[in-house]
Amino acid sequence: MGRTSDARERLEKAIYQLMWDKSYNALTIDMICKEADVKKGSFYYYFESKTDLAVAAMEKAWQELKTKLDPIFSPAKDPLERLFDHADYSYEKTREIQRDSGQVLGCPCFNIASEVCCVESELAEKTFEILNRYRRYFTSAVKEAAEEGVIDEANPEEAARILYSVFDGMMTQARVRNDPEVLLDLKPAYRRLLKIK
Repeated sequence: MGRTSDARERLEKAIYQLMWDKSYNALTIDMICKEADVKKGSFYYYFESKTDLAVAAMEKAWQELKTKLDPIFSPAKDPLERLFDHADYSYEKTREIQRDSGQVLGCPCFNIASEVCCVESELAEKTFEILNRYRRYFTSAVKEAAEEGVIDEANPEEAARILYSVFDGMMTQARVRNDPEVLLDLKPAYRRLLKIK
């Protein structure tokens, strides 16, 4: 029985990291194969195009991130604690990435979506789909806080969209400024927007 190849996983990991570190549009299949240490023939065995690989890589990365988000946003926890714990996680993870790579990379989905939204519809759709999944964690926490009377919010879905936009904006600011300390404003922003004293 032959050895199982991990070429597919290496290709997915390589393109994801390259898109996050640099730019999707700047990547070539040769660059991806070199980073993954995979022959070009193997690339075309698994994927028809760079876009196919990128879409698969985004889905795989989401499934991995979900294993971190599920416990943070566990329904067993207080709904506001979920939001604040996520803010802490985002700050600590961003600091760790900066320490390891020398730069703040921000959220890969935000970065890639803004780059490809007008030119690469299939990849843009995948990033929008993932961002919507991510936002549902915020929506669930805010709706539950409103239902429990922890916050006075008549339109929790709208409030969650705004909170998620704040998260999006601060992650992007942290990347632009190469400064994870930007994310320390997440919790005060959430408190202010949800009118929590």
